Amino acid sequence: MVSDLFGEDSYFADADAFWTHQNAAIADAVDAYQQKGWAQVMVLDKGAYFARWDHRACPKNDGGHVFVAVSTQGEVTFHEG
Repeated sequence: MVSDLFGEDSYFADADAFWTHQNAAIADAVDAYQQKGWAQVMVLDKGAYFARWDHRACPKNDGGHVFVAVSTQGEVTFHEG
């Protein structure tokens, strides 16, 4: 990571290495959700927005899905149900 000694901003010096590790961590999380019995786990394209209002809540036991949203900055959000 590269950061300014007196600032609050920092970034990864090697973006390709970051995404390689980030994608591996996401794949591990997807496997964990599948092992827990979720009907389907879908990883959205990087930067795609998850529109919560286009979906209705459904628990795992009733066939609920997990949507994985990945921001262009690398933040990952898991939307269960």
